[in-house]
Amino acid sequence: MVQGSKVLKVELSNFGSYLGRAEGCFEIRDKTGKIERYPHFEKEIGEAVLKSGSYVSVDALIDLALWNIDTYLMTKRNRVVAVLRNLEDDSHVQTRLSQYEALSNKKGIAIAKQFLLSKLESQNKVLRKYGLKQLETESVIREIESFASEDLKIYRRRLTQIEAKCSRLYFKEVFKLFPEASDLRVGEHTRLMMA
Repeated sequence: MVQGSKVLKVELSNFGSYLGRAEGCFEIRDKTGKIERYPHFEKEIGEAVLKSGSYVSVDALIDLALWNIDTYLMTKRNRVVAVLRNLEDDSHVQTRLSQYEALSNKKGIAIAKQFLLSKLESQNKVLRKYGLKQLETESVIREIESFASEDLKIYRRRLTQIEAKCSRLYFKEVFKLFPEASDLRVGEHTRLMMA
C-alpha cells in the first residue's frame, strides 16, 4: 500500500496477493495469509494497481468500479494493459465536449500551432546544446501564421508538411553527431530513429 493525501494506492504486485470483498470492505490478503481490510464507506482507496501474479475476485472488481476507484491491470514489467472504469462515469464527457468545441471555434488550430512551435523550440534546444545549426523558427512561424484555411483537414495537412520539413532539417543536423552513419541518407536516418 502507498499512502497519499487521505487516500491509499493499493498495489498487488506480489505473487499470491489477493483482493476480495468482505462485509462492505475491500480485503487484501498476502501470500502468508495476513489480511488488511478497507471499508468502502471510508473511501480510503483512491487507486488500485493489479499486477500479474496476483488474484482478484469479481466482487472486488465490481466494487472498485462502483466506488469509482481508478484500477489498472498491469504486467510484471509495469505495462498497463487495461483500465477498469464504471460505465456510468462520465468525467470524460467534458473533455470530449471541449474537443468538439475546439473543432468549431478554431481553438484546435491554435493548439496544433502551439504544439508544433513547442516541438521546434525543443529541437532547437538540442541543436544549440551540441553547437549545430538551428532551425529558422522565424520563417516557420511566418509560414504557419500566413497560412489560412477554413478546412481543418487542409490545415492539418499543411501543419504536418511544415513539421515534416523541420524534422528532416533537424535530423540532418543531429546525425552529424554520428560519423559512422554519415553515409546514410537523411530519410533513412529518420526511418531508423522512428523504428
